Amino acid sequence: MVPQKSRLSESHLLRMRTAIVLGGIIVSVIVNSALPAKEMLASIISLIVVACAALEACITTGSNGRITALRSNS
Repeated sequence: MVPQKSRLSESHLLRMRTAIVLGGIIVSVIVNSALPAKEMLASIISLIVVACAALEACITTGSNGRITALRSNS
């Protein structure tokens, strides 16, 4: 059985990964649109995407073995 804290951490990682993917899609759409402030909006969303990607990389570095072990025990 996976501890509740592990499930919570995994759900946070999934949310960050979702934000990274959706942010990338949204930025692509904004850049190709005719919005008046598209550069500013795309920059802000890009910063959020980069921050999420950096945090996700820091959190998962070195923890791949633990996450894999937790999933195999459930």
